[in-house]
Amino acid sequence: MKKTLLAVALIAGVSAASADINLFFSSTGMSSDALKYSTALTNFLPGFTGPTPIGPTLDEGSYDLFLWGQFVNENDYDQIYGIQLQIQGTAAYDGTKSVIYRHNKTTPPPAYKRWDGAQPVYVHNGVMAAVIARGIVNWTSSDVNPGDLVTLPTGSEGTKFLLGVVRVENATAGQELTVSLNPQLGIAIRNAEGVTIPDPPVNSATVTFVPEPASLLLLGLAGLAIRRR
Repeated sequence: MKKTLLAVALIAGVSAASADINLFFSSTGMSSDALKYSTALTNFLPGFTGPTPIGPTLDEGSYDLFLWGQFVNENDYDQIYGIQLQIQGTAAYDGTKSVIYRHNKTTPPPAYKRWDGAQPVYVHNGVMAAVIARGIVNWTSSDVNPGDLVTLPTGSEGTKFLLGVVRVENATAGQELTVSLNPQLGIAIRNAEGVTIPDPPVNSATVTFVPEPASLLLLGLAGLAIRRR
């Protein structure tokens, strides 16, 4: 992977590999309608909510699939400072409403932004880079920054972080959608000492759409039979 394409100057030296990172879909993440599809460089904290994981199947229909990541068997304070994702599958999605949140906390303590750059970032083709910005840090429960769009580890779970949202439109039974690491640029990550570490495995978020439950279909047929009497 060519990290230079992320416009990130790599620090000399390589340490042990990081733990896995899981991507997953959630029905929750951003409760504010004004912020849900926003591409602005702004503070997303007013609408931030914790995850309610989805999958691996959903009834056919339209959905806001909030995209989360999770450090697994984490190393404390690992930092994602560059990443590119992609959307694949047969389900249709709205590219203008499938966005990466460009979080910018402007009031201390402390003020910071998650990603560099002045342009909108979209899930299907955007590059997230943090040369000056903070990126995503694997905080521990004893030292979490309240300005991050993260949830604290509980038990054996690692830090979970909200990335953005994918808007799926009128998915039908048999279709599927996957968000995965784009191999063109991939991911750049470093440890608490600022040393770049080998790329961790990044596990995809996938959902398959299925027909409505048979019980609902039977109720519909029963109603039709009653109307015909």
